[in-house]
Amino acid sequence: MLRKLMKYELRAALRVFGYIWLGVVLMTGLEYLIFSFDMDHPLAVIVAVVTMFPYALALIALGVLPTIYFALRFYRGLLGREGYLMFTLPTEPWKLLTAKLLTALIITTVSILVTLGGFAVLVAVLLNEGGLDLRMIFGSISFSWDILWVILSFFASQLCSLLMIYMACCLGHMFRTRRGIWAVAIFYGMNMMYSIMTVISQRLSFAAEEIGTFIDPQGLLGSVMLPTLPLNVGLSILFFFLCERILRNKLNLE
Repeated sequence: MLRKLMKYELRAALRVFGYIWLGVVLMTGLEYLIFSFDMDHPLAVIVAVVTMFPYALALIALGVLPTIYFALRFYRGLLGREGYLMFTLPTEPWKLLTAKLLTALIITTVSILVTLGGFAVLVAVLLNEGGLDLRMIFGSISFSWDILWVILSFFASQLCSLLMIYMACCLGHMFRTRRGIWAVAIFYGMNMMYSIMTVISQRLSFAAEEIGTFIDPQGLLGSVMLPTLPLNVGLSILFFFLCERILRNKLNLE
């Protein structure tokens, strides 16, 4: 059943983000063609400036849109009127939550990669004076433990952020009125507490390294990533369990 739920969620998300990704890729190609011309010509400069502004806005929007989209989809799909249908399916609440969570993680990750790729190609074109040299993007990348920590910490951070949004929606929905406002307020408070916990864990890591009780062979980047990785994993497990408990208790659906 989980596979069917994932298939349903992915199809719905790709109907939206598939066209957005295609549009960003086409705009990236257009910017590359524009900067391939002689930029000494005034007309080429005007066209480049005019097209770069909406292109930059599109990249920024692509980085923010998935969070808003999946927050609304979770609220409407499980806590709104669609929840009456979803909870009648012959499946467990944790599978409903897992399907939405994994779909959001996949789409968000691809959106971030498309955004970073667009910026990387644009910067490479600008620095190479119109010629796209892929070695400028990938040539300096080599495997290291720092890269591994970054990848693991990225996925753990994305997972924790999504579950934090879902948790805020579930807690806000337990109120009788102004559920959306309560959900936003709860998320703001949770985000502040998460920031404080992140700073404390990082400072404890630096302090332990200074007194010699903790040796980080990966340097500064590892010292920053190492304490946040277990924090994000632990909070993700906690948020997932609490969300599943709340959904299992049959909320007062709209």
